[in-house]
Amino acid sequence: MNLPFLMIALTSLGLLCSDIHVSVQPVIKSYFQATTSEVQALMTFFFGGTVAAALISGAISDLYGRRPCVLFATVLMVLSNAVLSFADNLTLMMVARFFQGAAAGAISVLCYTVIQDCSSLPITKQKNIANLGIVLVFIPSLSPILGGSIAEIFGWRAVFYVTSFLSLFALILTFFTLKETNFDKVKSIRISALLSSAKIVITNRQFNDHVLIYPVLLIGYWIFITSSSFEITNQYKSSLSEYKYLLFIVVVMFALGNFFVKYLIKHYLATVVIIAGVVICLIGSLILLLGNPFGSLYIYVLGNMAFSFGLGLIFSPLTYLTMSAVPDHRGISATIRSVLNMLASLVGAGIAQIAYLNDVTINIIMVIITLLALGLIKLSSRPRLFPEK
Repeated sequence: MNLPFLMIALTSLGLLCSDIHVSVQPVIKSYFQATTSEVQALMTFFFGGTVAAALISGAISDLYGRRPCVLFATVLMVLSNAVLSFADNLTLMMVARFFQGAAAGAISVLCYTVIQDCSSLPITKQKNIANLGIVLVFIPSLSPILGGSIAEIFGWRAVFYVTSFLSLFALILTFFTLKETNFDKVKSIRISALLSSAKIVITNRQFNDHVLIYPVLLIGYWIFITSSSFEITNQYKSSLSEYKYLLFIVVVMFALGNFFVKYLIKHYLATVVIIAGVVICLIGSLILLLGNPFGSLYIYVLGNMAFSFGLGLIFSPLTYLTMSAVPDHRGISATIRSVLNMLASLVGAGIAQIAYLNDVTINIIMVIITLLALGLIKLSSRPRLFPEK
């Protein structure tokens, strides 16, 4: 089996587990007679496990290899889903969600390292990463819809029965098809060695030039995700059903950016593609800011479409450049990159909620963020993915 495809499928499973229960949260609340905050904590515990696993899984895979780490994470996914299927109290569900998140976080980091291990051709790696980018958007968007449909027919526990079955199938498939891709394992892990490896990665010029661009723009994306439902209903006086259509359009534009970049990288340097993507994000944020006084929903949709397309355009080349910067420390590179992206998501959501920011303030912040991302791009004499001849 194609190993990048297998890892993308496993990452999809982790994303599915993250959001599939969202539609049935009110049912879970009623079943356990819990408060809203207690049920929402299920998501918090999941992301806590994700961050914790992301911090260590890359380094551990450098020591023991990718295969045993992926297998362990998949076993953990199976066990946590099984507990969620039969949990008789919310506390047990929270614990299970933490370990479910840990499994998903580990698989996410290992996915990037395996993709980097599998091919020496820059264009092949970027295409695989672009495919992953499409998955990263579509699965979280479709998961709540799938979960709600399953729960309506079979009940809320059936949601976790489905994820348990899929996890078990993934474990069997992984056991028989995943080959080891890390043939340069480190001999031991020491805190001093990890810090030394992290220093090597962080001080690498290519890694430094590109690692912050995507997280900075990701802050803007999560500002949109967090605030858009309020803007749609309050400023534009539209319904939540129209908001769902907007969210779907934004998801499609991100996917189109990832799809389109697979053809651009054959003809243009990665730096050129990245600059183009960030400029498109800037145009989108300016449309949102300058179009705000008109109060037009169409202008709002157009601005977010442009921003999302630009973000999708830069995902693949930026991921490749950061992951290939220090080939001997891919695990650490993946860890740093994943943690920065997770922190950016939290910062974006927090900015949108602080002091009930109004839409004009949010639009100004998004413009500042895109200008900052544009300023982070540094043209240097280092090779930047010349197109394959």
